[in-house]
Amino acid sequence: MVDFNPVEQLQMPIIQKWKNGNLLLKNLLSNEVGIQLQPINPPYRVAYYYDSGYLRDETLQKIVDAGFDFILSCDMYLDIVPKGVNKGSTLLNLLELLNLNHESVITCGDSLNDLSLFQTGLNSIAVGNSEPKLIDEVKTLPNVFQSKNPGLYGIIEGLDFYNKKELFHLDSCLN
Repeated sequence: MVDFNPVEQLQMPIIQKWKNGNLLLKNLLSNEVGIQLQPINPPYRVAYYYDSGYLRDETLQKIVDAGFDFILSCDMYLDIVPKGVNKGSTLLNLLELLNLNHESVITCGDSLNDLSLFQTGLNSIAVGNSEPKLIDEVKTLPNVFQSKNPGLYGIIEGLDFYNKKELFHLDSCLN
């Protein structure tokens, strides 16, 4: 049975790497120009908006020097995450934990914060309305299908490409 409860075996290493980084990072970056804290408070990530005209390399270096990774996406989002933790690494850890076959998974995305999913080597779909910087990054990855259609239609097109549409009874959606 599928549920949406946290998977403790996946969360514990993330929590240990995070080391209550929320307060530390907010204090570290409180006077930095070109960033504004987003009005959300996720437990193991700090999310900012950034202005590319004002965001300084020194600000990003502070994040790295403090022992964290950052992801810039859509020319406006700055996400700070535990070092080595991203969507792709977490998905691979989950597949290993559940002993799932990699062929049973297809990743999908549209922005640079999804890049790590595509870098897993799993079959993947970059939807048609993807961020141009993401397309630049994935164009040489042989496991990524680049859809012409946006959003859900792009995913359906990708499922057709991977011969997986029948799993969702989508045989007539793009015909």
